[in-house]
Amino acid sequence: MVYLHGPQRGREIGGLRLAAALLDGQKRLINQFAALYDQMLAVLRMRFRSDAYTTRHMAVIGAALVEGLALRKFLHLAIDQAEQKPAIEATDWALGNLIGGSLPGPSPGGAITDDGWSLAALAFLGIVDALAEPIPSEDPGPEREAASGTSPS
Repeated sequence: MVYLHGPQRGREIGGLRLAAALLDGQKRLINQFAALYDQMLAVLRMRFRSDAYTTRHMAVIGAALVEGLALRKFLHLAIDQAEQKPAIEATDWALGNLIGGSLPGPSPGGAITDDGWSLAALAFLGIVDALAEPIPSEDPGPEREAASGTSPS
């Protein structure tokens, strides 16, 4: 690292480089997921409920969901390795019980299955249901594009 005006200035430059690299990585990740969700919506014959929604919104919300659950998983592992565990870890409110395991979820016919769904999958389904809707088969008009801004103009 190059120090322009003493050690403090060098840390600021290094911090800016790190922040720029993290931002660039986030942009690339969001754009990649947005492109995936563009394809997913087309294959599933779905469109956004509002023209204000984009697949970038879906990607940011999905990333926040998965990152939040991953952080809770790390917290659970830290609690699990602690010498003294919080009293709540002995109840059905234990973090490991809430974020792990298989849960009931919807099947293609609409009925609830016995299990096979993760908490992340159920939550992401909620994101998709909130932002998108099926395109009616009788809708002959042009389909709303996923509007992520990732497709060429």
